[in-house]
Amino acid sequence: MKIVELSGPAHKRGEQHGRQNKEGIHCYLEGLYSAFAGHGWSRARARREAGKYIPFVEHYSQEIAEEIRGIAEGSERKTEEIMMVVAFYEICDRLRLFGSGRGCTGFAVGPSATATGEAYIGQNYDREFGWDTTKYLFLLRVKPSSGPSIMGWTYPGQPPTYGVNSRGIATCWQTPHSGERKLGVPAFVIVAEMLRQKSIGEALSR
Repeated sequence: MKIVELSGPAHKRGEQHGRQNKEGIHCYLEGLYSAFAGHGWSRARARREAGKYIPFVEHYSQEIAEEIRGIAEGSERKTEEIMMVVAFYEICDRLRLFGSGRGCTGFAVGPSATATGEAYIGQNYDREFGWDTTKYLFLLRVKPSSGPSIMGWTYPGQPPTYGVNSRGIATCWQTPHSGERKLGVPAFVIVAEMLRQKSIGEALSR
């Protein structure tokens, strides 16, 4: 798996992310545009719908919002397009692109239940989008100007999401669907913000 290393303040990290993954971001966006077009959305409509999430992200985490703007600048794409990647789960869910097929499965095992006395956490990712997304996946190693270091798995254009930080906080997530589909903070942003925290208490409070 490709490994990308980022460091510095949020906007600089975003620029590094965008420059190093420009081709992957372009290809991934084309896949999203194609999927959305199949449901009657023009490119302008897709960007407009994605842009609706920007104020929620800015209110929730200025750090991640700035990182997203940096990714857009580094990859030479619009901020709304990077938000298409960041909020793709919510957008795809609104369009019913996921159907009723398989979803993710996660696990966590505490130290008392392992032969090595260590904790383990992980998950699979079973969603199918109609195009090959696996070739775009990569591992991010992040050393921010402040806060814990992060190692996380992600897509081109997304801040690190599934992963672990240097304070021992690890994340994975699955979605229990309630049937409600409202605008708000994208799930990938919430998970990314958790990885920026220094304790479980701080993570839960976000």
